[in-house]
Amino acid sequence: MCESWYHTSCEGISEEVYKVLDKTDALHWFCNRCNSGVVKILKSVGKLTDKIAEVEARMLAIQGETQSEMQKLRQSINEIDNTVRNVVEAKLTGEVKKNVEQHVVQFRDIVKEQLEEEIGKKELLSQVTEVSGELDEVRKSIQITKEQADEQRDKESRRNNIILYNVPESDSPRVGDRNKADISFSLQMFNNCMNVGLTEEDFINVFRLGKRGESPRPLMIQLAGYNHKNLIMESLYKLRHAESKFKRIVVAHDMTKTEREECKRLVSEAKSMTEDEDSGEYTYRVRGLPGKMKIVKIRVRS
Repeated sequence: MCESWYHTSCEGISEEVYKVLDKTDALHWFCNRCNSGVVKILKSVGKLTDKIAEVEARMLAIQGETQSEMQKLRQSINEIDNTVRNVVEAKLTGEVKKNVEQHVVQFRDIVKEQLEEEIGKKELLSQVTEVSGELDEVRKSIQITKEQADEQRDKESRRNNIILYNVPESDSPRVGDRNKADISFSLQMFNNCMNVGLTEEDFINVFRLGKRGESPRPLMIQLAGYNHKNLIMESLYKLRHAESKFKRIVVAHDMTKTEREECKRLVSEAKSMTEDEDSGEYTYRVRGLPGKMKIVKIRVRS
């Protein structure tokens, strides 16, 4: 219908007639002015509709062809993919097997070589450890032998020596005078009390041990021969009947450090054994030469 129910070209049509025409859906009425334009539009719409239908038909045809071609292409790709996979698998099976075998052989050789090398190292290490242990044993043996040799030399150097304890020490300021007093006291004890018969020439050296203090220091006497020392040690029992100043004198061997430690241990053990003696009839004393000392059981005099 026209935009307005009344145009100048529509003059002569009453309002009532127009309203009737406007209410009739099946009847399309245009005025003279609009009629020419509507015809052109209708023709154009008809052509456009046909064109659209043609395009849609072509699109449907192309879509069908495309789907068909895509399906064929997928099938071809799948076939190619399967073929390639089969070929590759077949080829790789042989090559990989060959390569794997080569690598296995190489790996086996490498492992074998490394194992042989490790075994060689372990055997060498074992040998080195064994040799090292043997060297340690040799070193220990040499050290023990050296200590024994040193002990023996020290022992030999002390063989002719004796030590006197509780010998009164002179107050003279001169060392020479104090030494002469020590020699005189020793000769009196050895000759007058023990009847050994020594002279000053039988003494190689006489000297005090340690620093001066309130109590007398031990007196070292180095004798010229072992026989002189042996006579003295065998005559010690005579000191029981000697003058009072000689009775309290203790005569001992000049012992090495090892011998002194052993003697100290034995003395302590003998003391414990005496204390444990219930009867009171016996006492225990250490007797013997240095290095050969032992504990002896002695009956106590009533």
